[in-house]
Amino acid sequence: MKFAVLGGTGLIGSQVVTKLNGAGHEAVPHSLSTGVDVITGQGLAEAVAGADVVVNLTNSPTFDDASLAFFQTSMDNLLAAARKGGVGHVVILSIVGAEQVPDLDYYRAKVLQEDILKAGPVPYSIVRATQFMEFIDAVLSWTTEGDTVRLPTTPVQPIAAQDISDIVAEVAAGTPLNGTLNVAGPDVFPSTNSAGSPCRRVATAAPSSPTTTPACSPPSAVTSSPPRAAPGSLPPATPTGSDETGRPITGGTTMSNDEPAADGAGSRPRSEAWKTALTVLQSAKPPSVPEGAEAMTVLIEYPPGDPGTPPHRHSGPAFGYMLEGEMLFELEGEPERIIRAGETFWEPGGDVIHYQDGNNRTDSWSRFLVTMLCAPGRPMLTLVDDEELARRRHLRAPRPGA
Repeated sequence: MKFAVLGGTGLIGSQVVTKLNGAGHEAVPHSLSTGVDVITGQGLAEAVAGADVVVNLTNSPTFDDASLAFFQTSMDNLLAAARKGGVGHVVILSIVGAEQVPDLDYYRAKVLQEDILKAGPVPYSIVRATQFMEFIDAVLSWTTEGDTVRLPTTPVQPIAAQDISDIVAEVAAGTPLNGTLNVAGPDVFPSTNSAGSPCRRVATAAPSSPTTTPACSPPSAVTSSPPRAAPGSLPPATPTGSDETGRPITGGTTMSNDEPAADGAGSRPRSEAWKTALTVLQSAKPPSVPEGAEAMTVLIEYPPGDPGTPPHRHSGPAFGYMLEGEMLFELEGEPERIIRAGETFWEPGGDVIHYQDGNNRTDSWSRFLVTMLCAPGRPMLTLVDDEELARRRHLRAPRPGA
C-alpha cells in the first residue's frame, strides 16, 4: 500500500514512516521542509495523489484560539485533496477526552478536527492518545520553580512515542474504523512519580479532577470506551540499545541465524557473539538526501548549562546519538524535548530550522555524536539570521514560558 504521511518528519510521523516502510509498504513523509503546506495547500494535491491512505500528523504551531483556524483550514484542504486524489482512508491523531475540556482552545480545536473528518467524504480512523512520555519534562517545566516541581497527585497514564507510532501505523494499514480508538500507556501512576529526580523536589497538592487534564488521566475516567493499552512498561530511564519504552530495538537491519562456513584448519575458532552483537539504535527514512552527499561524523560537547548552537540548519539529514548528559532538542514545528544518554534523534535538514541543541543540565557536560549527510561544497551548518527567524516565527511550536 502507498501512504502519504503529513507531518512525517516529526517525532511521531518519522516513526510511523519507518514502521510502515519496514512492513513492506511505501510510506512517504511530507512536511513544510518537503514543500507541502496544509494551510496554503501548496504541494498538497501532489503529496496525496496516488496514495491509498493519508496519515495526517500535522499540528497547530500555537495552542491558543488560532489553533481552531489551523485545523479548520488544514482539514478542509486535506479532505478536498484526498477526495480528488481518490484516497481511501484518512487517519488523524487526537487526544483522549478532549471534548471534556471545552475551555481549552487547543482541545476544542482537536475536537473540531475530529468533527470535520467525521463529516467528510473519505473513510477515516481517529486514534486518541494520552500524553506522550517524551513530553513529560516539558509539562513539568510549566510548574517548576528552581529545583521544586509543584504537582497535584492526579493519576496519569502516559504513552511512549514509539508505542503510539506503532499503533497509528497499524491502524493506517488496516480497514478504516470510521470511529475512534483510545490508546494509553500500560501503567497508571500519580503524576508526582514522573517528577522524581535527585536534582529536584516534588511538592504535592490535592488531586485534581480527572476531567481537568484528560490527556494525562486514565482514559477509562474520561471516555465511555475502554482504552487499548500499549505493551510493556515504562522504566525511569532508557538504557543504551533500547527505545523509549526500554525494550531492545529489533526493527531495521536484521542478522541471519545461518551458521558460518566451517573454519579452515589451524584458523582461529569462530565466535557466536556476532549473532547478537548488533543492536539497531535508529532507523529513519529522510525525505531527501543531497546528490553526491558527503558523510561527516562529529562529536559535540557542551559544558554545564551551555545554550548550544544558535538557530541553524543543515544542508542534508543528520542522525545523532546521545553519549552523556541531556540535550534540549527543538526543530521547527515540533515541541522542544529532552534527549538523554542512550537515546537517538534525527532531523531532515534542508529548510528546517534547528532551534536548540544545548545542554539541559547545569551540573554536568553533554556529549553527543552526529552523522551528517552534507551537500557537496556547502558548509555542514549555516546560522539563521534574525530577520528570517522573525519571518518564520509562526512556524515555531509553542514553548513553556515563551
